[in-house]
Amino acid sequence: MAENLVSRDEFARFIGVSVRSVSNYCAAGMPHQGGGKKGNPLRIDSGPAVAWYVKHEATKTTAGRYDTPEAGRVDYARELALEKSIDRQLKELALEEKRGNLVDRETVEQLVSGAFSLISQQVLPAGRRIIPQLKNHENDALALDEFDRAIFAALKAASQNISELKIYATTATDSDDNNPPE
Repeated sequence: MAENLVSRDEFARFIGVSVRSVSNYCAAGMPHQGGGKKGNPLRIDSGPAVAWYVKHEATKTTAGRYDTPEAGRVDYARELALEKSIDRQLKELALEEKRGNLVDRETVEQLVSGAFSLISQQVLPAGRRIIPQLKNHENDALALDEFDRAIFAALKAASQNISELKIYATTATDSDDNNPPE
């Protein structure tokens, strides 16, 4: 036996809609008892009716009515899809963590900091060496080419130093053996 039977008016106030909307919901399939005529009042069991209402709101076609923030309403279908996507991503991260495929933030910061230090150790002195020489060039294009060669040579040297750190990245599509590239 239903314990939470309420009238159409009470249910309308409870969910914040008009009495007419509640009648429309009943016609669309929301659980209710009675027909609303004299001697047969329409009564709504609030538990199943609220569950139906939430599902109805989440699955109905919005036709753009709830797609704008100004409408002040929530697009339940979009929110549900977003929640499922986030849950899937969290599960994937947890799995990769169990597999040992994630690197902690501190390690990444140390490696990136070391790599940038190696780059700066090569590039800054190259710039200091080449810039005074460029002032004597009459042709700006030749001076820029010479500067580019010096910087690229410094970056190549830094790249070789970085490769000596033995930093190798893998993706989910790489093999699980984590062997460095040859």
